[in-house]
Amino acid sequence: MGLMLLSLALLSASALVALSLNKRPLWASKIGSGGLAIAAFLGLIPAWKVLQFKESLSFSFHLLIPKSQIVFGLDFLSAFFVLVILVVALALAFYSYGYFGKETKKPLGIFWFFLNLLVGSLLLVVLARQALFFLIVWEIMSFASFFLVVFEDEKKKVRQAGFIYLAASQIGAVFLLLFFLFLGRGETFAFDKFQSSSFAVFLLAFAGFGIKAGFLPFHVWLPEAHPAAPTPVSALMSGVMIKMGLYGILRSLLFFSPFPACLAFLFIGSGLFSAVLGLIMALGQKDLKRLLAYSSIEQIGIMSMALGLGFLGIDLKIPFLAFLGFAGFFLHLLNHAVFKSLLFLGAGSIYAATASRNLNSLGALFKKMPLTGSAFLVAVLAVCALPPLNGFFSEFLIYLAAFNGLANGSFWALAVLVFLAFIGALTIALFSAAFGALFLGEPRSKMAQEAKESSGFMTVPMLFLAFLAIFLALGFPWVLEFLEPVVSQTAGFSLDGVFPEAAAILQKPLFYIIGWSWLFLAGLFLWFVFRFFYLRRKQLPLAATWDCGYARPTSRMQYSFSSCLQPLLENCFKRPFFRISSGLGYFKKSFPKKGFLKTKAPDFFYQMGYLPLFQKISHLAAKLRWLQHGYLNLYILYIFLTLLFLLLYKLR
Repeated sequence: MGLMLLSLALLSASALVALSLNKRPLWASKIGSGGLAIAAFLGLIPAWKVLQFKESLSFSFHLLIPKSQIVFGLDFLSAFFVLVILVVALALAFYSYGYFGKETKKPLGIFWFFLNLLVGSLLLVVLARQALFFLIVWEIMSFASFFLVVFEDEKKKVRQAGFIYLAASQIGAVFLLLFFLFLGRGETFAFDKFQSSSFAVFLLAFAGFGIKAGFLPFHVWLPEAHPAAPTPVSALMSGVMIKMGLYGILRSLLFFSPFPACLAFLFIGSGLFSAVLGLIMALGQKDLKRLLAYSSIEQIGIMSMALGLGFLGIDLKIPFLAFLGFAGFFLHLLNHAVFKSLLFLGAGSIYAATASRNLNSLGALFKKMPLTGSAFLVAVLAVCALPPLNGFFSEFLIYLAAFNGLANGSFWALAVLVFLAFIGALTIALFSAAFGALFLGEPRSKMAQEAKESSGFMTVPMLFLAFLAIFLALGFPWVLEFLEPVVSQTAGFSLDGVFPEAAAILQKPLFYIIGWSWLFLAGLFLWFVFRFFYLRRKQLPLAATWDCGYARPTSRMQYSFSSCLQPLLENCFKRPFFRISSGLGYFKKSFPKKGFLKTKAPDFFYQMGYLPLFQKISHLAAKLRWLQHGYLNLYILYIFLTLLFLLLYKLR
């Protein structure tokens, strides 16, 4: 536990030093990134030891006020999330340094202060074992991420996105406060003293943590905050922070014995709803980061479905089904942290080179940015769950769990199978169109023509995450065995006897899949090595090839991102519910100079639900403005009356 505390201390110290160097951005970046990198490396060691040697750690100390013991714990669940946090943070430490560059005049001390503070608060959230301290660090996490979201606060849309995120965070905090008050009955804050069996109490936790996770319809902050935040912050929020909502739900479930009824239906139902609608709304986006934000909602839905299958196995008393569901959940959570962070880092690299995130104004970037394009392609294959990348193996487990549930007569398992296949098809359509619009074809703007590869500080972290995505796939059996302790803790019973059964069943298909994957990658590597040495001293002649009349290609002769997906949106996901609309400029001349296609995909829940609701609340609040009159004496009277009421309530 000493290395973990040292990591937290280093994060705090580097954050404060970077803030003191706010007017010297280069030195602030060096201190901030260096402190974050070293702290991440130190924190990974105890987390790995806990999962490897299956021994939990704890630490506690007292403050100078009564009942103020603060307890830290590093059990299997916490250790897994610490690994997820710090692997992404390690990549971001270097990427962020290159993202802002050496010649920037921005006050980067503030950025590094809040970034290191955010990483530290994420660690404290998963280490906390006392409700009051948990709520404090949860709020620190929310406020640190808020200030990072509004880092470019000179833009109106950024300020608006920041306040939407802050409002959502505070609404979630209210639910969590009520949850802990009901759970401890106002008498205790210690996690090990909490115990309940009420489904209504659990729903408070599900709502509070679900807002942070981005479940529909609590998701409205997510597609607003991600495009507004700097790219390293978007990667950390999507790759890690939204998963703190899932961590909170799992930690809350450990307070319930037995588990509340209907958990399988709750997780599968909310997962289906979030995955399908989140992906459909992603199809209508043109901003790359906004598309990735909606894709994160879809991926959270897939994780929720995996959790639901795990609890379905507990309900049906089928340990093998429970193992497959929970193992698929944790593996997909880890995989998503890797490939979604990589997708956001790729988006940031593209934005740094072109100053644009519009999918319809880019193209042909693979020739200009081969390293970024290669890493982005790995992430695209992973998010589409195609072998031999890591996303395939986690969804493979989820499919197996669904088939196992179907064999035992579960309707919910059938629903997961059908919709998971539907989601997979739409995901391939979405990301193949996105990758083609970004990296293939002809450039659609001057910015795309003049793009250059990003610096090594940005490309190396992307290649690191791409390598990790490949390693998690090819090392799938070892990774699965590594996750056995956290899977057993979540299930509530030991799965030592189930793991050999699962290994025996999975051995044959995994042998062929992983074996052919290794052979494919080895052959691909040898081909590039052979090609390099064979062509190194040769001068290749250049000549025109037969191209079916495509002699002078221009961007007007190829599909844009929106036009590629327009038939799908028009025929399947138009009005009234999804409110996706398009406008096509019809040509009146034989040889028109310009045409246009405009698509709009507003968020139904935000436009029709939250926006009218908060407009009414704002109108009501305006009528109470007379309470804020500026007289200090009356403000003190308000405080006195509130304290008097609380005293009388306590003495009643």
